[in-house]
Parts: sequence; C-alpha cells; structure tokens
Amino acid sequence: MHPVIYDMPSELQLKDNEAVYLAVFGYGSHIREADYAQVKNNKVRFEHIGSGIVYLVCAYGHERLVPISYPILLRDSLGKTEILKPDTVRKQKMILTRKCKPSLLMQGFAESMIGGRFEGSDTPDFKHPETLFTIKEAPYSLTEVDINVMSSYRYVRYTSVHSGIFAAEIQFWGTDREGKAVMLEGTPIVHLGSDSIPNSEPENAFDNNIRTNFNAPSHSWVGLDLKSPQSITKVKYLPRNNFNVIEVGNKYELMYYNDRWVSLGIQTATNQYLEYDNAPTQALFLLRNLTQGKEERIFTYENGKQVWW
Repeated sequence: MHPVIYDMPSELQLKDNEAVYLAVFGYGSHIREADYAQVKNNKVRFEHIGSGIVYLVCAYGHERLVPISYPILLRDSLGKTEILKPDTVRKQKMILTRKCKPSLLMQGFAESMIGGRFEGSDTPDFKHPETLFTIKEAPYSLTEVDINVMSSYRYVRYTSVHSGIFAAEIQFWGTDREGKAVMLEGTPIVHLGSDSIPNSEPENAFDNNIRTNFNAPSHSWVGLDLKSPQSITKVKYLPRNNFNVIEVGNKYELMYYNDRWVSLGIQTATNQYLEYDNAPTQALFLLRNLTQGKEERIFTYENGKQVWW
C-alpha cells in the first residue's frame, strides 16, 4: 500500500479541511468511492492505496461524485504515479481486439490452447499427419496465422494433447479459383481422447460464431473432411470466451478521458479488430459495444497493445 499525494489545481479554490474523495473505475465509465481525505495546504494525501489501479480525485456535487483531476495511474508497488493527461497533438494508431480484460476462467481457456497443433493428412485417421502450425502463445482474440506449405490436404484438424479442447472457432482458409481468400468448408470429424461424451457438437468449432463452443477432453481432436485436397493458406482460432472480443457486425465506440469521456467515433466491425488512426497518446481509453454486452474496462495503449486497469 502506498499513499497518493495530489496537488490541487489552484482554480478549484478548495479550502483547508475540505473533504475530497478518491474514486476507482468499475465496469464502463462507472466510478465508486475508494477513500477520502482532507485538503491541507492545497494538497491531499490518500493513505493505503493499492497499486495497478487508475484513480480519480473527486468532490461531491449534486449528491454524486464529480471528478476534479485527470486519471492517476499507480502502476506498481514503488508508489510512483502517472497522470494520464491526453496529448491530442501527438496522435497514434490503435488496433483494438477486446473491450474488456479476460477473466481468470477465460485466461484458462486461452492458455489451454498453448501446444495445440493444426495438422493436415491424406487419410482420415491422420496416421501420418503433417504439422501446419503449433500454438506458442495464449490467444485472447480471434488469432490469424499464415501457413506456408506446398502440400494439399483432404483432411485437416486441430489437436490438443496436454489439455482439453475449449474452442469457439477453428478455421482453415484457402483460395478460390480467382485467388480470393475463402474459409474452407467440409464435414466435421472428431476423435475423443476418452470414452466421455462431449457436451457440444463438433460443428460448433466451424460455424463462424464465437458464441458457440466445442469442448472435448485431452488427447482429442476436431477437424474437417474437405472432400478433396486443398491448399491451406492460413488458420484462425479463438478459445471459448465470454464475448468481449470484437464481433463482426457489432457497433463500437472508442472514447478517451479528458475531463469527461470524449468520443473518437463509432465503427461497425468488419474484422476481428478495430483500427483508430486519430487517438491521443498518454490517455485513458474505454471501448464500448453499442450493440450488445455490458462488460467494458478502462485501458491504456502501450507498445501497440491494450493494457487493462
């Protein structure tokens, strides 16, 4: 625990012993009181404050918390604070893949895909499979990987050896006669690593719907009979999730905090990510899904990635 010491802006004209409050963000733009203190010599000191949290100094007005500071980030246990005052002159391009931090359960589903393999074969028993790609990192959004192999395969699969399969989407892509990228279709095939009966259908892994899942025990696989040999140009994969990734067709609004939440525009997602070219730097952001869903969490954008607070 470390204190947060805040110098009050002179224009606020707060008096000594006047109470001010430290608020934290919940889901979305909602804030709630976390601590309070009294002004002393135009400064206020909040004690026993946790790190890894963004705070707002507030006063009460009209029976509600009214922010009177820029967001204050207490990044780590060293107690150093960062003022998230947006720089609207130095702009940045942002690529966004989520609107909320993955829960611990969702992190577990993502980590279960590490070591999973995409394979191709000429026979349905995959007696001599060829590895197309092995997952090295936990995917927290629909992840796309280019495949560079010369062979073609009638049978393709995703297999998990060390953990069960918890997949929302498994996609194999190729090209049509005009050379256009297409998601390949086929008849789902499956092998279970034990005698247990899955609680979902293998079709769920290939239906292009992130809200359906295929679940199976370890040493299982799920794949497609493509009916004829096909060249695989890329694969896409997404673990079972709570729908906080970017969904194609949904409307989103990106906002940044500058005394209030300021909109950077509304977009309808046409891909598994959103692009914003006009975002300020050194700012606190919030991405809202205007179509569905209520879980939204504040973040900063650092080294090309969303960092959740």
